[in-house]
Amino acid sequence: MIRNRTLTVLPLVVLAVLVLAAFSSAPAAQDIDPLEIGATAPMTDAPLVSTEGDTLTLAEAAGENGLVVMFTCNTCPWVEAWEDRYPVAASAAEEMGIGFIALNPNEQL
Repeated sequence: MIRNRTLTVLPLVVLAVLVLAAFSSAPAAQDIDPLEIGATAPMTDAPLVSTEGDTLTLAEAAGENGLVVMFTCNTCPWVEAWEDRYPVAASAAEEMGIGFIALNPNEQL
């Protein structure tokens, strides 16, 4: 009976160790220096893939007066409830010469 419990619990322990190992390699929030107001955004030349399959960068998406980057997820019920407001915000930004991009941090390529 003890052997069966060990075999049942062992995969959970291995999974927990793997998850902890994955997160331990990431820098802790307190170890990340915040950007100063007016600082240049990092990684503006990193390639991103649009929903249409095009490749673009944050620098390319920026308007002459800056860029709004909205982090969003198309599977979140709260986001789905607000999605009709994104085009309004994007239009307002465009009128002011500001680019607008929505990024889904949950997607990996």
